[in-house]
Amino acid sequence: MDMRKYCSGFIKPDDVRDGPLQVPIVNVYESQKYGCPVLELDDGNEFSVNVGNARILAKAYGWESDDWRDHVIELALGHYKDWNDNNQEKETVVVRPISMRQPSSEGDGTRAASKRDSFDDEIPF
Repeated sequence: MDMRKYCSGFIKPDDVRDGPLQVPIVNVYESQKYGCPVLELDDGNEFSVNVGNARILAKAYGWESDDWRDHVIELALGHYKDWNDNNQEKETVVVRPISMRQPSSEGDGTRAASKRDSFDDEIPF
């Protein structure tokens, strides 16, 4: 029996406290309860996407959530200030694109590299 069903849930800061997770996106759907996108990940977990993370993913993989499928993302511990709670610093999970953008469904052949791919380790002499 596949036990992922009993071991998975929504990714929370405690899930990435010991280090980031790198996982592929298998599906994206809209939460009826909260009205936000939810990523289904290949490890059986899910991740609710806030506005900031949605912008990061859209910039990396395009405006269509179908184009986000099969891309590898990193989920890591982050922090934010809650302006509604006396500027308290709170924990959150932040997303970082890892895999490169695939050609768009419109067939324009564009590819965008993730920020990680933009660094060049070669030192010219």
